[in-house]
Amino acid sequence: METLTIHAVYEDGKLRPLTPLPLQNEEKVLLKVIRHSAVQETQGLLQGLEPEIVQEVAEGDEFSVLAGRSGGSKPSGEAATLTASRE
Repeated sequence: METLTIHAVYEDGKLRPLTPLPLQNEEKVLLKVIRHSAVQETQGLLQGLEPEIVQEVAEGDEFSVLAGRSGGSKPSGEAATLTASRE
């Protein structure tokens, strides 16, 4: 069984791969969806900055991943990693 790991975005009830897939039209696959947190996606972006700036970014509303969220749902358009295996 060949395994591919890709990034995709969940939009309007469908997963949209962020890169082309080497699959045939209507080929069946088995998907394992792994949600990425904002921490995983932004890891390392603040390296080398002054501690005060990092604290300001971490505590500020401008870059908050919690803004506009209700009920703990995943924001629309947020990426997830998929692991797909050909059957």
